Formats: sequence, C-alpha cells, structure tokens
Amino acid sequence: MAGQLGLDPPTMKLCPGGATAQLELALRNSEAVANAFKSSIFSSAIHFLVYCSAHLTSSEKEEVEHELQNSYIAHLDSSRTGSYPTILYVLAPDLPKGACVEIKPTLYVPADNGYSDDDDDVDITSDPETGGSKPASSKVLSEWSARYSDLHDSCCLVHTVTGKICSAVVSITNGIASKIYSSTEQLQQSEEHLKAIARFCVFQIAKILIDNGFTWDSVTMLRFYYSVEHSLAADVLSRMFSEAFAELGKATGGSLRTDGVPVFNVLPVSGSGRSASMLDILTCELLASKA
Repeated sequence: MAGQLGLDPPTMKLCPGGATAQLELALRNSEAVANAFKSSIFSSAIHFLVYCSAHLTSSEKEEVEHELQNSYIAHLDSSRTGSYPTILYVLAPDLPKGACVEIKPTLYVPADNGYSDDDDDVDITSDPETGGSKPASSKVLSEWSARYSDLHDSCCLVHTVTGKICSAVVSITNGIASKIYSSTEQLQQSEEHLKAIARFCVFQIAKILIDNGFTWDSVTMLRFYYSVEHSLAADVLSRMFSEAFAELGKATGGSLRTDGVPVFNVLPVSGSGRSASMLDILTCELLASKA
C-alpha cells in the first residue's frame, strides 16, 4: 500500500491536532484502502513502515508510538499467527505536505479474496506458490550461529503467515553492537567492526529464512537503514554486506541467488529502529514470500 498521511479525504488537507491525530487518521485512511481490496489492516497487515518527521520532539515521537499501540496493536488478535505485524520507524527530514507522520502498511491478501493482480494501485502481496531451496547449512553458518544466536531474540522481530509470507526487522542498537565486537573504538573507525555487523545481519537474515521455511529466492525486499550520524559511507556498507553474502553463499554452494548476492538497498536516514526513539546504528527490513 502506498504511504498514507493524516489527510481529511474531502479537503485533502492535513487534520489538526498534531502527530497523534495525523497517525489516527492515517490508520483510518489505510483501513479504507484495505477495505477496497476486501481486506483490513487489522487482519491482513504483516508490516508497518512508520515515517516520523525530524521536526518532532522526543516526547511527540513517544506519543506516536503510544498512539499506534493504543489505536492499532491493542486491537489485534495474534492467536492465528502467534505474532504481531513487524513495525519499523524511520526518521525523515521532510514528509509530503509537511506531515508529522506517514505510514506504509504491507498487507497479505490471499488469492481467493477476490483481489485481482490487475488492481496494482496499492502494494499488496498476493498469495504466492511454494518453491525454491532452503539456505543450506554450512561450517560458516554453524560458526556464525555459535557466535550470534544468543542475540537473535533481542534484536529480531519476525511475523509470518505460515508457509506464505514473512516480514522481519533486525535492529542493531549500540548495545547489540557492543556484543558483536569487543572494542571501545568508534564504529566508523574500524572496517572490522563493519564486517562484523554485516556478518551478524546476514546470519540473522539466514536464520529467519531457515527457521520459517523460506528460501533466498523468497526474498522480495531487503533494505539496510543506517544513521547518517555515524558518518558511514553507503558504498562501504554496501561492499561489506556484499562480501558477507558472498562469503555465506560460497560456503553454502552458492545458494543465495544466481548471482550469489540477494538484491538489497543501503539507505542513509536520520534515524531508524523498532521504537520511535529511532536510535539504531543500523536496521534491516526484510520481506520474503514463496513464489
């Protein structure tokens, strides 16, 4: 689904009341779009990307997170899937129309609900077919598992519709980073630290796919958001991730994709994270579906 703002439909102007009021209306607008495709954000959403304006104060960002919890998360029933939709917050310098908040839901819509692939005005993931090969086990993966598995639950959010689709957010905070590498040096001063974080993220992605029965070919979106405050160069980070994927691909018989590296994007942002504080060093956003 395209990003939704807190716009009043008759006037197409932002509603008064600030960030929380705009979020509440953006949720209602998202629900209206979902209803047009015979679905609902309360039953079909698998992931929410929440953009917050950099002009918001810390307390306003906290209020946005609380409003999302109270107006949306609190009304969900996780009994069917066992988990809630993943949520990623990204701090944006400017949003359309000067908005405080923009939300972009990703919905899973089964093929039998009447939705047609010809209706592509919204970004809705349809019911996929099964196929592909699982990421193979290897000595490298085993070594990385011994080193990084203990941190999985503390940095990963995962939501799946069993056998169909998977969304995940991997959050690298300063606390997680300090456990990945044991040094007091600043992140941007050591290429080895970047390599360690890249390997860690690649391992977590592989583990998520393996644990939930998905393949490398299942990956439809893979983004790495990094904070510009850390003075990291996008091309350097991109190279580190390419090397980490290539290292794992070589060890597993080149099963990552035909070119050995899953398609990914490295995006510089003002901030990102699983919470509205958006203090991650780096955040990974993953979407996989069986095709």
